[in-house]
Amino acid sequence: MLLQTALLIIALSVIGTIIAVGILLFLTYFIGKRSFRTIVQRLFGLVFERLLRDKYHENLMELWNAVRRTSVQNVLEISLRAEDGKLIHRPLGSPKPLPHYDTLMFVAA
Repeated sequence: MLLQTALLIIALSVIGTIIAVGILLFLTYFIGKRSFRTIVQRLFGLVFERLLRDKYHENLMELWNAVRRTSVQNVLEISLRAEDGKLIHRPLGSPKPLPHYDTLMFVAA
């Protein structure tokens, strides 16, 4: 009889825990969804306001133009050359791809 009562108490506590966790997840989902949306909207508002109001030389969109025109590797190499004032020694060769001549054909006339 004592064993059956102990098992019943354990079973009821497990069921109660599962129900409580379900209710907490349900509430967290709906409250979190609304608050997450509000936080994201405020962050995007701050970012866009800053992008639209900053002067060009202070603006982060200037970086977008620079990255679009050159690669990150070029920017880093230019920075390295500017610090030392010397050439960059490359033990593995040039970063530029070499042309392949697989499609080159000679016509014997």
